[in-house]
Amino acid sequence: MYATNRSGTWQQIAVDSNVGYVGENSITRDSSGGLHITYFDNSYNRDLGTDLSPDTLKYAFCAGGSDCTQPNNWDTTVIRTLNASYAGYKGLSDIGVDSSGTLHVIYTDTDNTVQPVRLWKTQCSGNCTSSSSWSVRDQIDANLGSSGPYPRISLASDRQNKIHVAYVANSGSTMTLRYATNASGNWSSETLETNRATTFPALVLDSNQKVHVTYNSYSGVGYQLKYATN
Repeated sequence: MYATNRSGTWQQIAVDSNVGYVGENSITRDSSGGLHITYFDNSYNRDLGTDLSPDTLKYAFCAGGSDCTQPNNWDTTVIRTLNASYAGYKGLSDIGVDSSGTLHVIYTDTDNTVQPVRLWKTQCSGNCTSSSSWSVRDQIDANLGSSGPYPRISLASDRQNKIHVAYVANSGSTMTLRYATNASGNWSSETLETNRATTFPALVLDSNQKVHVTYNSYSGVGYQLKYATN
C-alpha cells in the first residue's frame, strides 16, 4: 500500500495488488519528485503451507508530477527472482538515489540456494521499470550466517555517489552489527558490535561525509538504543 496526505487528507492505494506475503519495503524520492519503492513478493500460501512460485524482489515507480494516488500511475517490475528457500532469510531491502539519479538497492538472499545468507547490491540508472536494467549486482558480504539476518538493512550515498551500508549478521548465538562501503572502489566491511541481539540498524551521512548509525542492542537485561559514528 501507498499512503500520502499531499491533498490535505490521507489517501491510500494498492501499488501492487498481485502479491503474497510482502517483506520489508523501502521508499525514496528523486530530485524530480518521482517515488521509488522496493518490496518482496513472497508467494507462500498459508492455507496450503507451500510456496506457489519463486519469491521475488520487486520495484515500483511513480513519476514526478503524476498523481501517485492513482494505481495506473504506478509501474512495477521484478528486480530479481530469489534463491533462498526459506522466507526468514529474505524480506530485507533498502533503496536510495544518489546525486546522479542512479538508484541503489541492497537486499538479502543466498547464492543458488546455498547457505549462508548474503548481502547484495544492485543499481539502475535508466529505464528502471525494465527488469533487464537491474542485471548487474555486487556482493557486499558473503556470510550473514545461516540463521537469517534481522531487520533491517540501511544504505546512504555520499557526495562521490559511493554507498555506505549498515546491516546485521546472525550466527545463531550472537548477532554482529557491520558497516560496509565501496568508497575505496571495492567493498570492505568492519564490525561495530557483537552481542546476543543487535538489531534494526539505521544509517545516515552528514555534510562532512561522516557516518551515523543507530541500532538496538541487548544488554543482558533489556534492550538499549545505541548510537555509533566515525
